[in-house]
Amino acid sequence: MASRTKEQLDWTDVDVATLPKKAGGLYNKYKTLARDAAIAREEFNAEFIRSLSAKVNYDPDENHVVVGHNFGKLSFALASGPAEGPRGKKTAFSFK
Repeated sequence: MASRTKEQLDWTDVDVATLPKKAGGLYNKYKTLARDAAIAREEFNAEFIRSLSAKVNYDPDENHVVVGHNFGKLSFALASGPAEGPRGKKTAFSFK
């Protein structure tokens, strides 16, 4: 099978306050569900890490657990050092 080269995309943020009414309502619905899912994921990850610490030998002062949920599969890895913080924000595109 031939390999594909990944195209570098130039992403543009959207000012969601300027979305048309129907799209804005659906976006708000989506964001509410996404927040609920994020809360559930964080609760699960915390409990999973607590459970994992009883089965996997690692030093929490030198490593941290990274939990993955890619493609519907649960996975974890041990990473050295502290966890990374949030990324910075960009300027958003406006429909106005």
